[in-house]
Amino acid sequence: MSKRRVLVVENDPAWSRTLTTALRLDDYEVIEARTLAVALTRLRQLKPDVVTLDMNLDQDREEGWQILQEIDVMLDGPEVIVVTVVEFDVAEMKTLLRGYDVADIIPKSRYDDQVLRRAVKAAIAARSQAEAIPLTDREAEVLRLVVSGLTNKEIAGKLSISLNTVKTHLKTIFEKLAVTNRMEAGNRARELRIL
Repeated sequence: MSKRRVLVVENDPAWSRTLTTALRLDDYEVIEARTLAVALTRLRQLKPDVVTLDMNLDQDREEGWQILQEIDVMLDGPEVIVVTVVEFDVAEMKTLLRGYDVADIIPKSRYDDQVLRRAVKAAIAARSQAEAIPLTDREAEVLRLVVSGLTNKEIAGKLSISLNTVKTHLKTIFEKLAVTNRMEAGNRARELRIL
């Protein structure tokens, strides 16, 4: 199996070096990006398993949000660990990040190599578990629409497929996730971070 890939998005060279050095101890392939443009290019081309993200790339968090939005629309996007200067507590940061699939938040004021390494290992474990359930691209798309609250008929219209095809996809998704209904499928998908 190839090495797991971690993209470190950090504009401060000293912090980038700190994060990169810690992650290389676990034999990950670590890639660095210090600007929005480089981060987006590497994200799209290299398809990392995990991204450590400094939300303050440009001092007003706008670029960090742009990266989160890009990851959010990726079908098989990476796990995200926010490692940032936080002028408020982690609970407030989680509230701000609601709606984004962020695996962990590590304030720089409380940074420790072991905390980062454990967070990345947990994110990779979650990703590995999700990869063990091989949803097709279409199944993942149907599941995402189910979780967003659309009915089968609305999903059929949105994807330009028949209602029976939606039902067939749902049956297959339920079998793969070992669930019996839409709510369980959504909960299981969030638990496995496959959305």
